[in-house]
Amino acid sequence: MSTTPIAPAGPSPVELAAARTAGSFAAGQGLDVTSCPHPASGTPRDRALARAWVSAYLRRRPPRGVSYND
Repeated sequence: MSTTPIAPAGPSPVELAAARTAGSFAAGQGLDVTSCPHPASGTPRDRALARAWVSAYLRRRPPRGVSYND
């Protein structure tokens, strides 16, 4: 039996922090939320990074209210 540890399939805490930082930065620069570099339809790892990125983006730049008058 091997004693070599198996790496987790998900992103590391450092990768999640980097995704959050990048999402917040993108919002501060006025980029669109669709500029997220992580595919939301990708692997579970990609989805976790996309969620962290979008979450930080929306925290810094929340969506405007919906107008039903248009």
